[in-house]
Amino acid sequence: MILLGFQPICVLCATYSIKPIDLIKNDFMIINMNTQLLKFIFVSAITVAMCAGFYLLGKSQAETKIVKEQVEVIRYVERQKADIYSKPNAHRNELLERMRKGKL
Repeated sequence: MILLGFQPICVLCATYSIKPIDLIKNDFMIINMNTQLLKFIFVSAITVAMCAGFYLLGKSQAETKIVKEQVEVIRYVERQKADIYSKPNAHRNELLERMRKGKL
């Protein structure tokens, strides 16, 4: 209900045959609906923010894990290369045996 200007409630009630208590109830219902809408918007915003935060946190941890694994692979390859290069005069049979074992 829209109140025009500074008209007293009793004039509106007499004009539109509305009880004053109905005006008060309607105003409280509108306020209640607005607070419920604000609560819903606030909870939705918090939920979206938490989901985005957890996603970004998980993504950064996954990237860190990938980088650590790549460093470990590089170290492993370097150790294997050093082992192979430490025996420069490997014979054919020894090389075939390493290939079958998957070391070469």
